[in-house]
Amino acid sequence: MYADILHMSDEKLTTPKIAGEVTPKQVAKAVVCSIINDKTDVVVGSPLLRFASATNELFPNAVSGMLNLLGIWRYNKKLAFIHRES
Repeated sequence: MYADILHMSDEKLTTPKIAGEVTPKQVAKAVVCSIINDKTDVVVGSPLLRFASATNELFPNAVSGMLNLLGIWRYNKKLAFIHRES
């Protein structure tokens, strides 16, 4: 699980605010609701993440540029390093 990998690592890494943090219980509830409501895609996270995901469907280059501007790539690079080390 994502949180376990972060706790095992010596690297200081915090989830970007755009993503928000959700508990396993919130994810489980979203999965059950999506099955009951016959939805294929569910975004579990902050309202900003939902907005970014919806906007990305219409304007992928714009959202990609925005995420680069926010430095999300640095977070992803650190996370990949942590995964490789575990």
